[in-house]
Amino acid sequence: MAVLQTTWFVIIVALVTGFMVMGGTDFGAGFWYLFTPRGRERMAILKAIGPVWDGNEVWLVTAGALVFAAFPPVYASLFSALYLPVMLLAFALILRTVAIEFAAQDVSPKWNKAWDMGFGVGSILSMVLLGAAMGNVLRGIPMDDHGNFTGTFLGILNPYALLIALTGLAMVATHGALFLQIRMGEKIASRTRRWAGMALWSFVILYISCVIASIFTQPRMMLNFTHIPALWALPVLTLLLIILIGFKNHAGDAAGASRFSVASIIGLFATAATTHYPRMLPSLNGSSHGYTIANGSSSALTLTLMLPITLIGMGIVISYTAFVRKQFRDK
Repeated sequence: MAVLQTTWFVIIVALVTGFMVMGGTDFGAGFWYLFTPRGRERMAILKAIGPVWDGNEVWLVTAGALVFAAFPPVYASLFSALYLPVMLLAFALILRTVAIEFAAQDVSPKWNKAWDMGFGVGSILSMVLLGAAMGNVLRGIPMDDHGNFTGTFLGILNPYALLIALTGLAMVATHGALFLQIRMGEKIASRTRRWAGMALWSFVILYISCVIASIFTQPRMMLNFTHIPALWALPVLTLLLIILIGFKNHAGDAAGASRFSVASIIGLFATAATTHYPRMLPSLNGSSHGYTIANGSSSALTLTLMLPITLIGMGIVISYTAFVRKQFRDK
C-alpha cells in the first residue's frame, strides 16, 4: 500500500511540475505582455503561445482531478480552505482565456486595451494564487479533528505563502521571457533577453529567501533534510541551475537558457516534494490533525485500478505536447 500511495504522490507532483514547465511559458508571456508596445509585437506574443497555451492547462486540471480521486480527504480539506482563492483562480483563468481570443480582434482602442489588460492581469493573478496555494500546502492549514478548515481567508494570505507566490511569479516570468526569446524575431528577442535577466535576479533572490524562510520558520518541512543530509544537494543544485540560466541568457543562447530553466523548475518542485513527503496536507493545530499519504488516500483497490488508466492518459498528454511543441518550434 505504501508503494502505491508513494506512486500517486509522485504522479501528482509530476503533473504539477509539468504544468509549471509547459504552462509557465504562456503565463510568463502574459506577464511580459503588459510591458510590450501595443500592435504587432503583442499580436506576435499571442501567436507564439496560440498553439500551446490551452493544452498546457490540461496538466493542472488532471492534477486536481487525481488529488480528488487518489486522496479525497485531502481534496475536501484543501479546497474548502482555499474555496475563495480557487474561485478567484477560476475567474482569472477564464478572464485570460477570453482575453486571448478577444485581444486578437481589433474592434476599438478601448476594446483592445481592456482585453490586453485582461490577459496580463489574468496571467499574473493566476500564478500568484497558485503560488499562494502551494505555500499553504507546504506550510499547513488550521484544521480540526475532522479535517475541517478552521482558519480565515486572511490567514491563507500569510507571509510565507506570499513569498512562495512571488517566487513562482519570478520563475514563470523568467521562463516566459526565454520562451518568447526563442519564438520571436530578433527585434523582440533582444528585449526579452533583458526581461529574462531582470526576472532572473528576482528569481534568485526570492528562491534563496524561500530556502532561508523554510529553514527558520518551517522546521517540520525540514525534517527529511535533517534525517538525510544528502538531500541538501537538491536545493543547492537547483540554485546552480538558476544561476546557469543567467550565463546562457547573457551569452545569447536562449535555447540553452530555456533548458536550464526547465531543469531548475523540476529541481525546485523536487525539493518541495522531498521536504513535504510523506505529508499531503499538514495541520497547524498539530500533526495528528493533518493528512499524510497513509491516512489521506483512497483504498488500495481504487489506487490500483486507476493507475494504468492514469499512466496511459499521461502518455497521451506527453506525446501530444511533444508533437505540438515540435510542430511550432520555429520563430
